[in-house]
Amino acid sequence: MDALDYPRIDATVETDGIINLTIQDHNPRTFQDVTTEEALGQVWNHCAHLAQTLGRDVKIYVQEGTKTSYYVLTPEGEPTLQTVTEEVEKPSIWRRKAILIPAAALLALGLGGGALATVNALNQPTTAAATTPAGITLTLDNGTYTTGALSSDGQRISYVDGSTLYVVDATRGTLVSQTDLTKNKVKAAGLTIHPTSDGFLYTAPGSYFMWASGKFSSINTITPKTQTIITRAGEPVIISRNDPTPSNVQKISVNGTERYRSPAEGAAFIATSKGSGIWASTRGNGTIITATAKGTETAARPVATPAEGATFTRWVGATATGEVITLWHTPSGQDVLALQSPESDSVSRTIDITGAADSVKIDGTGTIAIAGNQVHHLSTEGSYALPTVPTKVTSRPAGGFSLEFGDGTTGDATPNGYTVSTDTPVIGTTADGHRVTVSPDQHSIVINP
Repeated sequence: MDALDYPRIDATVETDGIINLTIQDHNPRTFQDVTTEEALGQVWNHCAHLAQTLGRDVKIYVQEGTKTSYYVLTPEGEPTLQTVTEEVEKPSIWRRKAILIPAAALLALGLGGGALATVNALNQPTTAAATTPAGITLTLDNGTYTTGALSSDGQRISYVDGSTLYVVDATRGTLVSQTDLTKNKVKAAGLTIHPTSDGFLYTAPGSYFMWASGKFSSINTITPKTQTIITRAGEPVIISRNDPTPSNVQKISVNGTERYRSPAEGAAFIATSKGSGIWASTRGNGTIITATAKGTETAARPVATPAEGATFTRWVGATATGEVITLWHTPSGQDVLALQSPESDSVSRTIDITGAADSVKIDGTGTIAIAGNQVHHLSTEGSYALPTVPTKVTSRPAGGFSLEFGDGTTGDATPNGYTVSTDTPVIGTTADGHRVTVSPDQHSIVINP
């Protein structure tokens, strides 16, 4: 089969001046003009965007009555008539072959007013390449890339295009949800996207909302002077700005907020995880307390020492899986991060810190820690080095850290590595291992093969 058969494009003339366009079995899109010729010009212009994204010509079948004309359209929008035949039947074998390449079979144009999601079934215009996994390009129709994030589970991508907020499937590039920010009185320029354990948190000055389980929540407000939203272990909570040992915090979900009460006076909030609150207590020589939302203590574990004679330095945070992270100083002079499950009496893993101990920070997703010029993975083993020690480290809403260096260079440290600001932005890696990047011209988001 000709490589240009992917994706299948059919333009059916319904009546004079009206053409229904179907791309890879998706619902038809109607183009209407004074004459069929002018309506066909609209079809060429529309499909030229697809050809440009694919970087090659596309084949279009134009059916009018019993006659089918086969055209090849260039990325510049120039159609060339190849053949004219009787009506071409779409045999079931063609449909079965499309199913064998699911990424290529799912192509959607014009998703509800903004996103152009196209599937590049072929990295090179050869028939053999059609059986390989496809790259997917989400074209930004209303400007350049401003903000986007990948959910913590790697299943969804959320981004803004113009005044529309989208959530798409990270494997297929298909639309999952969308909302008009203008109608919701949210300014796109002020919106920040934060990945959570089950979706996304969206914040704007004084307000927030969420997406999870296939839907957006209602828009809610906070009092910026006294409250702030933080993300710990991938779960967002509203917490007091001024009280380091609050009597309660409010966990945010798509269905509203749930208040988590402190299980003990003076306990400091660490994170919420698996439906429980995790708190740090000075009880004994330091205790990790697990409690219900009502503040009922369900478990209490002494902070485990990572090495004999080690001195406790401070509580640091929590990993994406809910393990508590503490910082210690050993008799040999080594600073060590210790990871401990709230259900365990022992340390599950230690990480040697080579940079200044007071510089240790955990990102909001709980997947990486930074100390000096070293970035450490928390969910897996390993680390990587930065070019030098950054002079400023700021948590990124999308996960990881934004960095500034003494020479004026800026960049991002993420679980995927370090990128300087001039590099192609990396949004993340999907659950099935595909890197999600922004195109060099900033006009599209790419789910790479």
